[in-house]
Amino acid sequence: MTGFQCLPDFRQTLAICLLLYALQGPIRGSPPVLVNGILGESVVLPSGLDERLYSSVSPDLMQWERDGRTVIQLINNKTVETNLFRGRVSLSTEDGSLTISSLKAEDRGNYMFSGGGSSGQFPGKSVTLHVYERIRSVQIQSQRSYGTDNKTCHLTLNCTVTGGSQVDLIWLKGKNKNPEETKQSVLQLTVKPTDDDYSYTCVASNPVSNQSDTIEGNECYTQGPSVFHVSMGCLLKSVLFSVGLLVMLSAVIAVHFWETLRHRKKKQTEKLGKTGE
Repeated sequence: MTGFQCLPDFRQTLAICLLLYALQGPIRGSPPVLVNGILGESVVLPSGLDERLYSSVSPDLMQWERDGRTVIQLINNKTVETNLFRGRVSLSTEDGSLTISSLKAEDRGNYMFSGGGSSGQFPGKSVTLHVYERIRSVQIQSQRSYGTDNKTCHLTLNCTVTGGSQVDLIWLKGKNKNPEETKQSVLQLTVKPTDDDYSYTCVASNPVSNQSDTIEGNECYTQGPSVFHVSMGCLLKSVLFSVGLLVMLSAVIAVHFWETLRHRKKKQTEKLGKTGE
């Protein structure tokens, strides 16, 4: 901890200055606490005080430091804020907790709470603050190609993450972790029509957020130009169309032939009638 601040204020007594001086020595307290904050949002750093301990000391002074530099002090219920976090910090008069608003990446670091009064000193509290950006979205983009046997689909899944810092990726096959390339953004798959239908999910996470996107593994044959399924379907449609066309053409020819034959018979009958007369 750096040298104390005994700011020029006529209401500050010699006792306060002596207390400030005393706080420069080693402070014993509980183990450091880890707090994760979100970039641009607010975070509260706990002092470790409870109502009983707070009231038993009746503090004249409470202060927070970051990496040895004073952040804010509360002296005889008067707040003294330094330029380190000007306008973005507040110290609770009820439990000594520190609130930091509009978090920045550079706000991360080691924070120390201390304080006391005429009845003694508070146990020191050490807090380590990490700052992360929230993950905004995850999207899976797919590319397909087909094998020479017209039955195998090679599916490439690319997981794109928007926002976030220190992001971890995992792939899920159904509800289980995919055993291959679980931490890679690109997943290579070989899919056949006879394979079981599985969904593939990309999960992006960091200590303050998580997002995911899911795609069906059988989309090779339910979306896009499946060579196997589409070819069989087209073949069946072509056969049915050809048969129908042949039936229609045969019917037209038959009707035409019948009409021609009937017309000839009629003429022959009329000719024979005239000859008999």
